[in-house]
Amino acid sequence: MIFVQFENVGMRYGLGPEILHDINLSLPSGSYHYLTGPSGAGKTSLLRLMFLAQKPSRGTIHTFGKDVTRKNRRELQSLRRRIGVVYQEFRMVDHLNVAENVALPLRIRGMTETSIREQVREIMAWVGLDQHMAADPATLSGGQQQRVAIARAVVSNPDLLLADEPTGNVDDDLAARLLFLFEQMHKNGSTVVLATHNRRLIEQHPHPILQINDGFLERLG
Repeated sequence: MIFVQFENVGMRYGLGPEILHDINLSLPSGSYHYLTGPSGAGKTSLLRLMFLAQKPSRGTIHTFGKDVTRKNRRELQSLRRRIGVVYQEFRMVDHLNVAENVALPLRIRGMTETSIREQVREIMAWVGLDQHMAADPATLSGGQQQRVAIARAVVSNPDLLLADEPTGNVDDDLAARLLFLFEQMHKNGSTVVLATHNRRLIEQHPHPILQINDGFLERLG
């Protein structure tokens, strides 16, 4: 099954110039791709389209077999529940503690509090933050907040996992551990798209590469 399909997609913000041009892309269920390219090339914009946070200016996008260009806001929200996303800016909910931030996707799905506590505790141990579950997110370092964002994205075992530079604020040892977590999510069935500049990590965990330059997408392998 094709989870994400772009057909001649273009995208612009408002009346500005087109950011993405003639994107054609198919991501099969269970695939793993790196998304690379220089800063400003359009990686984040492409991920926003995949997350259904933005609609294309032209062309069509199918996600989980649905034509999302024709869906209303409520229908898009339902599809987003199957997607986990790691943003560069973390997007913590300030009035919630760390564990409550991580638990948000599970609460949206209506899971029991017992199941939520178990899954949150397990994933927080995985990212090395089980001693900070009651902490205020504002008291954490940038690297720790990055790990909270990753934990929140993967805690619900999403069908589609999108990550925008998820290892950008951590050291190489922790980056390798987080990459292993993404590998495990992939083995468990998640379709993964990971945007990164880190060529060494790509070489250590090889997968097909999608490269974007000046808004045009090229598949490398």
